[in-house]
Amino acid sequence: MDTKTEELLYGKKKKLTLPSGYYVIIREQNGADDDIISNQVYAEDLSNIDIFISSLIIETDLPFAIGKRLNKDNIKNMLLKDKYFVLFASRIHSMGPEVRFSFDWGKDNGGVQEYTEDLNIFIWDYSKPFPEEGDEKYREEMIQPYGKDPYKKVEITLDSSGKRLRFNMINGHSEKYLMKVDTITRNDIYKARDMEQFIDDKWMKVSNFMYFNKKEMAELKKVVTAIDPEFVGTTHLVNPYAKAEIKEMNYPIMRAESFFYPEEI
Repeated sequence: MDTKTEELLYGKKKKLTLPSGYYVIIREQNGADDDIISNQVYAEDLSNIDIFISSLIIETDLPFAIGKRLNKDNIKNMLLKDKYFVLFASRIHSMGPEVRFSFDWGKDNGGVQEYTEDLNIFIWDYSKPFPEEGDEKYREEMIQPYGKDPYKKVEITLDSSGKRLRFNMINGHSEKYLMKVDTITRNDIYKARDMEQFIDDKWMKVSNFMYFNKKEMAELKKVVTAIDPEFVGTTHLVNPYAKAEIKEMNYPIMRAESFFYPEEI
């Protein structure tokens, strides 16, 4: 493919290091992407976002890629923090980091207020060492990097009992599993990780936690949270004209229509 054709097809390209340490090359967003994002059928299970991201990535070394490309099926193997990073980095690359949006606090509580957020606070250049808490460059909102070999199952041994367990980092399959659960319980987050226990010299899927005592469950939660902390992607809103008790809240920034369609604001 010659340079002119490539520019017409992909627009501006950018190479990025993911939180997992792998790389992607993304293209610039274009008008056809709006059809993918706004497809209501695909949006029911977030497949629209999967298709959108897989089309943005024109090259990657992720271990499940086929010919250095992703598609709507194998992208489900992508870890969620890698996935969200691509969304944020692509938005910045194509439309800039500023997201302007409004939030309606209710007519008796200040009404509609306008806000602006800089998406750069959520991501980092993961080819560089991640700043530690207390560093001036560290921000609580940032997507944290993964440890070594995050696409392999993590094996742990509980100190409280010696039980051997292994699990996946949260990925697209986990996300789809949780979306299908009618009422999510505290333990569904472990089931979504395809957790297994080593019993009688073989790995057995954990589908019931009745054989784990409360001390083991407390340790499990602490360990899993430390290894794979959740990324929430929220911005803190303060209502300067609040008349009711609700004066501030955390708002999911991707819920703002201008995250994907800044021209609407």
